[in-house]
Amino acid sequence: MGRGSFILLLTAGLPVLFGAVLLASGTPAAADGPEKPRPLNWTPGRITGTVKLGETITRTVSLTVTQTVTDPQIVIRPKKFQDDVGVSGLNGTLQPGTTYQVTVTATVPGHLRGRAFNFNVFLRPDGERRVVGPPLKVHLKLEHPARPTGAARPGK
Repeated sequence: MGRGSFILLLTAGLPVLFGAVLLASGTPAAADGPEKPRPLNWTPGRITGTVKLGETITRTVSLTVTQTVTDPQIVIRPKKFQDDVGVSGLNGTLQPGTTYQVTVTATVPGHLRGRAFNFNVFLRPDGERRVVGPPLKVHLKLEHPARPTGAARPGK
């Protein structure tokens, strides 16, 4: 048996053999199992747009939870944007199956460098260290002022 045939057997034959063994043993594949329900659902799950430095935007999203959340706290990641983002509409205890209107207000820091202002909004139950996911994702593209074009330099 040549070297190429041996490598082909290893790369193609072993996964097929392994799948046949799993099928014969009756072990269900991971994708066949019931999907675990998400503890919460943001609608829409992502806020996008284009903003300028120093601009403030306000967006409203819907939040539905599948488990009771007492005294919800908002966590912004990365932490450096916590002072620039405010979230309102989550008071008291959140009940499963109820849809809550949540307002997200973000002010783009004037000193921000780069091409985007991205952060995630997480929900944390009172008294717990863990956050309940998935997060609300915010992706805001920065619109930078046009740079003045340099005057044509003679001799170049």
